[in-house]
Amino acid sequence: MRNREGPGVPRRAGIRTRRFVLAWMLAALVFATHAALAQQHGAAPARRAAPTSIEEENYEILRRLLGVGPPSTVPDEPAEESRGGAVEKEPEPAPPQARQAPQPAPPAAAEPVAAQPAPPPKPEPPVDKKTTGRAASSKPTSKPTAKPAAAPAPTDPGPRRAATTAKTTATPARQAQATRGVPAPGAALTAADLDRWKHLMGPSIQWAIGRGATLRVAAPTTIPMGAARTVATERYHARVELTADKTDMKNYVAGIPFPSVAPADPDAGIKVMLNQQSRITVDDLDVRNIACEGGRIVDGQGFTIEKRYVTEHWRRLSYVGRLYNDPKPSWNTIDGVRHRESQYPFIEPVDLKGGGWTYTRYLDAARLDEVWLFNPSVGRVRRMSTAQRSQGMFGQDMDIDSLSGFSANPAWTQWRCLGTKTILAPMHASQTPAQWQRPPSDFLFDEAWEPREVYVIVGRSRLPEYGSADRVIYVDRESYLIPYSEIYDMKGQLWRALVLAWNFQSEVRADLGGATVEEPRLPGYTMIDMEIAHVTRCELPQRETADVRSWYHDYGAAGGVTPESFATSNFIEEPR
Repeated sequence: MRNREGPGVPRRAGIRTRRFVLAWMLAALVFATHAALAQQHGAAPARRAAPTSIEEENYEILRRLLGVGPPSTVPDEPAEESRGGAVEKEPEPAPPQARQAPQPAPPAAAEPVAAQPAPPPKPEPPVDKKTTGRAASSKPTSKPTAKPAAAPAPTDPGPRRAATTAKTTATPARQAQATRGVPAPGAALTAADLDRWKHLMGPSIQWAIGRGATLRVAAPTTIPMGAARTVATERYHARVELTADKTDMKNYVAGIPFPSVAPADPDAGIKVMLNQQSRITVDDLDVRNIACEGGRIVDGQGFTIEKRYVTEHWRRLSYVGRLYNDPKPSWNTIDGVRHRESQYPFIEPVDLKGGGWTYTRYLDAARLDEVWLFNPSVGRVRRMSTAQRSQGMFGQDMDIDSLSGFSANPAWTQWRCLGTKTILAPMHASQTPAQWQRPPSDFLFDEAWEPREVYVIVGRSRLPEYGSADRVIYVDRESYLIPYSEIYDMKGQLWRALVLAWNFQSEVRADLGGATVEEPRLPGYTMIDMEIAHVTRCELPQRETADVRSWYHDYGAAGGVTPESFATSNFIEEPR
């Protein structure tokens, strides 16, 4: 037989050479496939090396641009409830399973303003009408083929919106500090006041005021933290610590894990963000009839609506940190779920009717979230890649990681606390749903803004394919909630900003033995893309159903929130 390897080359040697090359190629293919699957299914990203001198210089530049002073070494004081009196001891359960930016002006000279007591919140009148919240005109004519019967709205236990007077971590000294060098309550800040007061605003808020927005200033008001969360914080926080790689926490049960965080703590960034994630934890939540409108900002004219989105349900179910409903404080699952969340079905627009998304987060911080999207126009359910997490969904400006200010897994972001500063923030919205300002600033809600002391946190995603660079997050030091955040693109330019209006209610629940349930709410929020002057503004609920109850905190199955509510099969079964 002729030697095909050429003259002078033994036949067996040629065979061995080919086999070696094939084996090497196969090994390389297996390695690449394994790496891709590990990335897809949650292998932890490689730890970044310690910040270089260039990175430290960039952080310092960003600190100066945002007007943030040097971090303080003084930790936050614990809540007054935690300082006073002993808490009844209970057997402790086992822990669950395992740039470039607009240059702010230097701070203006201090102008002490006497803090005025805030008027007591007006109790919401009792609502007798109960409905699933879908507008009558939007109900489809067909029926689901295999969908379980919808749970009725829970029975109203009586006066349902008691004014909350619980004490919080705010101290007289901190409140006095927050009112130094700020405009007096009742002032209305416009573009003419920008040079004087821009040190109280992030670059995105300066951008909005420069396009006609007005900030109505109010006196600061304390933000309540419910008794159940306060007791859980006192009982369990001492056992919580960061993991060895300082990307997550261990031994967490419920409450706020790190109630005292000094801004100069090298781990302040991750601790504050873990506190924020714990603060927005609810046993379960169902918000009904959410309306969002997307469109452009036209100079001199304001917001022009291009598309309207209406979603019937925004649901969330937590398996750790549970405060009110059994099983509590943890609901252990075989696959180690931390929480589930979903928004579906879309009622509008027509081409998305019946669509939506659902995701699962796991206790294992090295495991990526499983996010599933259903687009009826495509006709199939697909999994969202990590690269898509930073992109707007279904044509909106809002990305899934920005929900409630920040909703991604903190373990997948590298955090740094730049320090603290006082800003103006809309933390006590008086209108539900949100009402918008008049043109040309009708892209922003019309609410009072009060001086708040915040942590300024910078996050950089550990995911190499992530679509943005730095995310600057302003975290309220008293409540650990986020009034607004700003996203920078890969070139260091200010790209997008999310501005949220918060308010706080409580409800005395007969079905929970008379317990008072805290209910933080978002009457409205705005996501602004400043590079293309495009906006998505949302109101919860939509104004057409403003007289119908839409927020259901911690009702469990009685409120229609069960583990089955988050199954992807519901997309197919929803009527369209």
